Amino acid sequence: MTFSNLEEKKGSKEEIKKELEKIQFVQDCFIDTDLELMFPESYISNVSERLRLYRDLDNVHNEQELALYEEHLTDRFGTIPEQGRELLTIIPLRWIAIRLGFEKIIIRDRTMILHFISDQESPYFKSPVFAKVLNYIGRYPEQFMVKELKEKLTLRVKSITSVKDAQHILHSIHAFTHPVNNSEDHP
Repeated sequence: MTFSNLEEKKGSKEEIKKELEKIQFVQDCFIDTDLELMFPESYISNVSERLRLYRDLDNVHNEQELALYEEHLTDRFGTIPEQGRELLTIIPLRWIAIRLGFEKIIIRDRTMILHFISDQESPYFKSPVFAKVLNYIGRYPEQFMVKELKEKLTLRVKSITSVKDAQHILHSIHAFTHPVNNSEDHP
């Protein structure tokens, strides 16, 4: 559902609030990191095969597809090395970030910087999801720092040494903002 569809609907404030929680405000999330996320040449030696597998991974849309992808890798190439495991972990991290309204994630120097939607006029900033994200981070001021730079809102999280650390943080925020976990496909 999009915001424009919701504007056309009529209903109680409570119904609209519930619908706002379902809106996907972000279509994709770019991730930049200094962590090693890759299938090393020692694991998949053929360059074109490796590139095809990266493209295939980018088209994985849910947990089941990710499990099948991982199973295929293991069957074909053997045990997935740590850098490959980290790469596979980044996919669900991206899904959660999109649901929470983050357009970009930077993980560098043990810090994660989450970029909120860059359009300051976005209805996201009036949505229950954004309010709940702010509520959650307000509970842990020692862990989170909100900054505005060049009219863009960011959230900084320290002590992130792996994709699993980042995923744990976003899972915690997501569990707070979306208490009922449904099993729908991810963006």
